[in-house]
Amino acid sequence: MAAIPVIDPAQIVAARVVEMHLFASAEDQRQSLGKRRPSHEDSSATRGAAHQAAGTSRKRAYQQLPRHLRRRAMSDNVYRIPSRLRPQARIEAMKCNVNAGDKKKKKNKFLVRSFNRRPLKVLRNNQFRQRKVKWLPTHIWHAKRFHMTTLWEYKLAFCRCDKGLRASFNRCKNKSVVYDASYYSFLQIDGPVSALTALLSAILPRDRAPPKCDGGTAVEYVIYKPNCFPGGALGPVTLLWIDDKDTTMSDATTRSLLLFLHPALAKETCDELRKFATASFQSTLSLHMKKFLQYELRGPRCIPALQAVLKPSPKCNPQAAELWTRLGSHSKITSIPPGCVLALDVLPQPRSPPKCTNKDAFTLFTGDFQWPASSGTWLSNMWTSNGTYDRDDSIPVVLIHRESHKWPVPKNQLPTNEDLDEGWDLLVPFMSKPERSLPLWMHIVFAGAHPIGLRERNWLKFESGALVFPQDYPDTNASFEFSIQEKKSLTIEWEKKPPAKRPNYAKLHTPSPFTPSWQLCVKVPPIVLRQLPGMSLPTQTLICARLLVHRSKPCRSAMICEPLETDLKTLAWESVTNNKVQKWHTGGTCNCQKVHRRIIGFVTSGEFSFVSGCGAVTAFVSAEPLLPFLTNTTTRPLLVRNPGSVHYQAAIAFFDIQQPTPQTNRT
Repeated sequence: MAAIPVIDPAQIVAARVVEMHLFASAEDQRQSLGKRRPSHEDSSATRGAAHQAAGTSRKRAYQQLPRHLRRRAMSDNVYRIPSRLRPQARIEAMKCNVNAGDKKKKKNKFLVRSFNRRPLKVLRNNQFRQRKVKWLPTHIWHAKRFHMTTLWEYKLAFCRCDKGLRASFNRCKNKSVVYDASYYSFLQIDGPVSALTALLSAILPRDRAPPKCDGGTAVEYVIYKPNCFPGGALGPVTLLWIDDKDTTMSDATTRSLLLFLHPALAKETCDELRKFATASFQSTLSLHMKKFLQYELRGPRCIPALQAVLKPSPKCNPQAAELWTRLGSHSKITSIPPGCVLALDVLPQPRSPPKCTNKDAFTLFTGDFQWPASSGTWLSNMWTSNGTYDRDDSIPVVLIHRESHKWPVPKNQLPTNEDLDEGWDLLVPFMSKPERSLPLWMHIVFAGAHPIGLRERNWLKFESGALVFPQDYPDTNASFEFSIQEKKSLTIEWEKKPPAKRPNYAKLHTPSPFTPSWQLCVKVPPIVLRQLPGMSLPTQTLICARLLVHRSKPCRSAMICEPLETDLKTLAWESVTNNKVQKWHTGGTCNCQKVHRRIIGFVTSGEFSFVSGCGAVTAFVSAEPLLPFLTNTTTRPLLVRNPGSVHYQAAIAFFDIQQPTPQTNRT
């Protein structure tokens, strides 16, 4: 066993003395550098000072806890914090409430959904949301199925969430579609016949005859500011005499005239007519606005859909009820005059819509159908009401037949489908409560009508060859305001893209990429002729044209250019024959970087046309370079260039040249 070494105690004491000496010297060095390690007494004092100054600490009470002890909503609920920290949390909560008193206090939001979905709560919330924009009675139904947009101070259905344009095209071609146009306004003018006739002579174009005073027919016009034709256009309206013509009628007989106004021109039209009536007739004319529910039904199956919903009541006129029964046996209405009016008294619809039945089962009427000339079937007591109606044993409704614009060009040259914009407009008075107006809409949809939005409705008008308001009326203030809003939105969208992902319009030499710039074509304000009268035209005039382009899809604001002589020789211009427009050969484009062509017009509406099978546009071009050609033919080869392209596409332009309607003598 090894011996244990003996250590002298003096050596141990000496070693300890040396170590303490070294430690003391190191401690003095630390104190000289200001890095003294805190002692246990110092740490206790620090924690005590932190507890005493808890109100001035930067950390909240719940932030002093370890992370595994923190819970959700501790900053709002004091009782979720441990009891030892609750006094500090209460002080912090009180300070937060005092500081928040100067700011805008938030409304109390109830967490229970059943409370927020109470009928009275929902009604108040909907009324609060309609402070700046107005809702249609079918707004909630559309908001669940459509993309909504804000236009003309209304919240409107723009396009469907589940279907595209082709589905709406097939529905309108084979069945029927329905569109809620209840945002239209109605201006009723009452006064002597002589004053109403003078008013119409002042606002209607000179090349068209005024509407007859017989009534029973709705006529569409483009009205102008009083005595400003051909300038100062206001927009398209529909005129309808709503009272019966007396056999002993004189110039002093009081009659009523109704104007259908788009919301974009309603205020301007009312102001102009009131000013003219006050200055010319010393307040003998009374003008007041009305509102009605207006549903537009288009397609060959719109009559059977309405027949399934509108059931004549015992109060209905027997002649009108018989006429309505005879109309139900037709698949397509071709022998009915455009603009005819039929007034009915129908039974109110139940709350729940009917079950879907076989919507394709209907019989055809083989005999000739003759619309009665004057039978009083268009008189209705709906015009005399104040615009609202209560549920009763019968509801007055008015049906107006609509016919689309027909171009005087053979369909083998300009393919259009006028049936897409042909149908009926249903006018119904507003119910005393908005929710009572929804059952009629639901019944029409369940009867087989396909609901569409504003985009589909404008596109169907474009396919039929009709003009769309306000974009296709460049001489109106409504079109000017629409262009400003469109330019603002397109500019914001263009600026969001990086420079490498957006077209450089400066290098493309595009003068106006977002909106048409009519200053490049004619003087401002332009004079627009939508139908050429077949006579000499002033040079500073815009004329409406329909163009077919086979190489691309033209867009709005595309430039219409005049081809050079070299273009007419080199490009493969095809003749419009063989019952269809033949496609262009290769080489039907020319580059704008070599030679720039003269801009003579702009595109106001452009899209791929399902009817034509190619790109189609509605454009307005200057009449000056086309005058030598319009005297011999209604077609003219032109060039189309999109704002973001360098290529000119060959196109054929068609013009609407008609002889003026014989007009009566106007005073």
